[in-house]
Amino acid sequence: NITEDAVLSFFISEDGELIRSSSYKNNVADVLKACLEWKGPQCRRLLGYLPALKKRRRNIQYLTKEEVSAVRAAIEQQPLSMRNRAVMLLLILTGIRSSDIACLTLDSIDWETATVCICQKKTGLPLELPLTPVIGNAIFDYLTQERPDTESRRLFLSETWPFSPLADNSIENIVAKVFRMAGIRQSPGERKGTHIFRHNAASSMLENGVQQPVI
Repeated sequence: NITEDAVLSFFISEDGELIRSSSYKNNVADVLKACLEWKGPQCRRLLGYLPALKKRRRNIQYLTKEEVSAVRAAIEQQPLSMRNRAVMLLLILTGIRSSDIACLTLDSIDWETATVCICQKKTGLPLELPLTPVIGNAIFDYLTQERPDTESRRLFLSETWPFSPLADNSIENIVAKVFRMAGIRQSPGERKGTHIFRHNAASSMLENGVQQPVI
């Protein structure tokens, strides 16, 4: 008994404003398609009622040049552990995910070839990055002066007993701490997570003329 107008009103207000996203509509469509064998005619009718919605593109927040400078200054000038400094430099200079930083092992760093080799946790794909002097020196300082002497092969460990591998949410806490030190992104609605560094790396490459397919 559901009419087309009733379905449309679920997605579009009387004023013509979109009140449901295209991704929400796609989720509804997936459920209806899964039920075709059970209630074929009814589900096909409802599928036909679903409106054609344009996918809205979000404006992704990224760090401004001034914010990057403030973060770099906080890393260099504020009291920060060697572990946290190495983690922040990896985020800023490589744009790799926090989950991949957390999963780095001692074997991920190839000192002879000056590379960082990982298998990306999200995609399962291998990735090789240059081990720049800034990052290499930060990791070396951590390994030789601060990292606990344990049998764990994970690169970054907690700073207290039992020195367990650093977790993703711990990296989020490191970033939040550095942002406070730098005096940036403290207002509601401003993105503060680690993924902002990934977007920042992409925007920086775009500004430097790197083609979008490569990014």
